[in-house]
Amino acid sequence: MAAPMLNAGKVVKTKLRQAKFQVLRSNNVPNGMLHPLFDDLEVAVDAVFKRRVLPDKFILEQVLIYPIFEREMCYWRECFIQKLKPTVSFRNPWKGNFSRNTPIEVFSLIRHYATRNSMGVEVSETTAIVNIKFTWVNKLNYVLGKGTTYRDQQLLNKDIKGHHVAVICTGDRPCIIRYHKKRETVSVNFNYGCWNRNGVPQHV
Repeated sequence: MAAPMLNAGKVVKTKLRQAKFQVLRSNNVPNGMLHPLFDDLEVAVDAVFKRRVLPDKFILEQVLIYPIFEREMCYWRECFIQKLKPTVSFRNPWKGNFSRNTPIEVFSLIRHYATRNSMGVEVSETTAIVNIKFTWVNKLNYVLGKGTTYRDQQLLNKDIKGHHVAVICTGDRPCIIRYHKKRETVSVNFNYGCWNRNGVPQHV
């Protein structure tokens, strides 16, 4: 039984690689968005045919939910960018926030990518709430970049009216993602700064 299962797995993986090559040739999707998806698909194939067991539930969710996750990260990036302004409110200077309805499967992927290592991120959880605190902007860029075509340096900043405005993500000024499990809603609170055309910070 083992040999036929392994041979079937090889056939499926070959078809996956052929599909990946065809999509790459079409030039419609950047390489960086394809590789994680097809890597996860190959992991799922190995789980089915090599070990002859069903894939881990999370792996299946990755495969099925990834396109939705990509769109959600694009929306998040737009929300961040819309909040970046060279002028500030007196009530909450240099702070931004937004909320979205986010299925638990999509949030699980966000959490997965955020916690692949512990650098620049802290997670706390209760029965109702999950808090993810980013203290390093590169980690936040990494998670958002999993679902967008923008380069890291383009993800969380913009130039407007002669000013450069960007998200700030440090230990003193973290970006906090708060997920409500029952409602399946997420709120994002972050800090940002503004520099004039001479590079002088305006937010200090």
